[in-house]
Amino acid sequence: MEGQLRAAYEKIFSEQQNQPDWAFRKENNQDELVRCPIPFVGKNYAQQKVKFLVYASAENLNPAQYDQHDYKLLNDDEFAINRHRLYFDSLSNKDKFFPEVHCQPFNDGALAIAAYYIYLGIVGGGKLTPREFYERIAFGNFGKFAYDSARINGKKKNDDYASDRSRLEYSLKYVRADIECLQPDYLIMVKTTYDVLKREMESLLPANRIIGIYQMNASSINCNIKAERCGNRIVPVDELDDRVKDWYEELHENKFTGDNKRNYRAVFSYLDKILLRYKN
Repeated sequence: MEGQLRAAYEKIFSEQQNQPDWAFRKENNQDELVRCPIPFVGKNYAQQKVKFLVYASAENLNPAQYDQHDYKLLNDDEFAINRHRLYFDSLSNKDKFFPEVHCQPFNDGALAIAAYYIYLGIVGGGKLTPREFYERIAFGNFGKFAYDSARINGKKKNDDYASDRSRLEYSLKYVRADIECLQPDYLIMVKTTYDVLKREMESLLPANRIIGIYQMNASSINCNIKAERCGNRIVPVDELDDRVKDWYEELHENKFTGDNKRNYRAVFSYLDKILLRYKN
């Protein structure tokens, strides 16, 4: 599957001729864009009876998050196009509870936990480690290109575009290639992006196989999931499913401490409501 995805991505990249203009360029060649990566494809993905593809929002190459070593690696097309897998397999990564995969909401565990909880709600089964779970699914970013906000508008902060159709459209051919190759039974993706591209997405998968959820970052959880008006209960730690409890306990990076970590437990009651629509 990786070979098929790589071939499809190279073809699309060539056809789009270094577009979009706003995307990050190579550190050693400002005339060429950094290659967008194929999804991480678990080694056991093809054998799963129920296949899951999970999309985070969009690539983030903000210098505040990635150091110069990362940028130099991305000059190498062979590395860049398969960077999720290559980060996962790196020796420096082997002892991390949430393996680094060059995709922030998986790196810090926030989206990983939500995806795992949905997976357990639909497929069931025993307890898995994050590393074991990743090898059963496929994942990546829906937005295949990172917006170079520092170059375009002088801002250092990451510029997410989950609801910006004009930017998202540059990724649609890649998303189509992902779905045609991976043939997922369920696609988990950012709700905002799904709402913006509903017609396009439902031409690829039936609506009852697309699970749109809020982004799994601290601000979204605090404002959209935990907010009192939403009615999502903060599940006590001692009531958490034993299969996800230690995953939650390991949540401590990217602002997930104190009240933010406590509020994350509203995600479980939020997802319980989502799952009612998808359980057979």
